[in-house]
Amino acid sequence: MTDSAARRRFLGLLAILCAVSLLPLLVLDLNTASQLAGTLAFSFSAALAALPLLPKVRKRTSPLPWRRYSMVAAAALAVFGLGALGYAVWDNTRDIEVSFPGKGKPDDPPWRNGSYTLLDVPGAPPARTKLTMTVSLTNVQDTGDCERTAMLDFIPVLDGRQQKVVTGSPQQPTAVPLDGVRRDAAVKVVLRYDADNVNCAVRLHIDKAVLNG
Repeated sequence: MTDSAARRRFLGLLAILCAVSLLPLLVLDLNTASQLAGTLAFSFSAALAALPLLPKVRKRTSPLPWRRYSMVAAAALAVFGLGALGYAVWDNTRDIEVSFPGKGKPDDPPWRNGSYTLLDVPGAPPARTKLTMTVSLTNVQDTGDCERTAMLDFIPVLDGRQQKVVTGSPQQPTAVPLDGVRRDAAVKVVLRYDADNVNCAVRLHIDKAVLNG
């Protein structure tokens, strides 16, 4: 094989390795410098790993064992890149706990049949495809079962448009889909009672809200 053909083969293999190493850019939201550094480390390690395939150049003097050094450097960069990429995958898939300041306070006015609130979901757009909420109710009266007989409607409002209602129960996690949002998202929480309990009065507490999916 001639030197020119060997060099073309080397450059082609290097291009393939670099392209494969940059694939995480297509599937991850690289929102931190460490994630980007991990992806670039894979590119550099691919380049260094390919260097020993470069055709040897005949020299009269014995050069430094740079091929061995390049393999060691490639291994070190690959380990760093693997760790950074693992962190990137975890950071882009982990649950994100959120809060809604000023909502669900103990001194809020009692909720009755038809009461509602609008909760703005953090992020533009939110970092996950659904919001899982757990809401509890406290009966204002000393007797009765108003906190157990209520129904809760969770209505996603995506880019200003209301979506399909998701019905849940107090103290039970309810997943509200946020698929398709481009800018901002909110969730409208509506309290409902059957006709026999329309006089119920409760206070609402947001126990937990998590962005996931």
